[in-house]
Amino acid sequence: MAVQPRALWTRRKILDAAAKEFDLHGYTGATMDAIQNRAGLTKGAVYFHFTSKADLARAIFSAEESWASTAGVRDGSAVQIAVDTSHDYAEALISDSTIRAGVRLAIEQGTFEDPTMTAYEPWIEMICKLFEKAAEQGELRPGVDPAQAARGVVAAFVGTHIISQVLTQRADLHQRVAEFWDLMLPGLVLDEAAVSIDTGGARGRTQRPPLMST
Repeated sequence: MAVQPRALWTRRKILDAAAKEFDLHGYTGATMDAIQNRAGLTKGAVYFHFTSKADLARAIFSAEESWASTAGVRDGSAVQIAVDTSHDYAEALISDSTIRAGVRLAIEQGTFEDPTMTAYEPWIEMICKLFEKAAEQGELRPGVDPAQAARGVVAAFVGTHIISQVLTQRADLHQRVAEFWDLMLPGLVLDEAAVSIDTGGARGRTQRPPLMST
């Protein structure tokens, strides 16, 4: 296994520490001192890579945007890919502090201003492309607008995972996501296509992309 350059290792260590602090304490509650202490690095090392807390927040948003841009790039039924991707994201919410930090930062975006952060747009765009592909594959119901459907699906999914977080600390998230698709699919997908969709997701067959490679 190739050894990462020291600078790349240091940057990743800082981002991991920042993600944990943002996840636990939010943007306002996290401090650069706490991030430095969690990373176990000198202040100089932290500020060499990131000049501010906002800089770190942008990097975490960028990681999630990168995830969203590649998560749906798979072969097969576009609707099944959308379902599988939602379960992959649900698993990331359960296990990955970077994804959780991105979600909390998106919810708390009013506490800091940065027009370059587009919290949900990459996911809406990705789902829209999948629904456009689903229409080409003959899966989507006539009259369903892919962009409108994508906005509705992303909004409903956000609500689903937040409620799961509040009620069960995401212990039931995959079950809730499956229920979400059971409710959504009849209005989006033709009956003959819907019968082959596994709303539980094919988590064992898919591998989500890495969050941060640089």
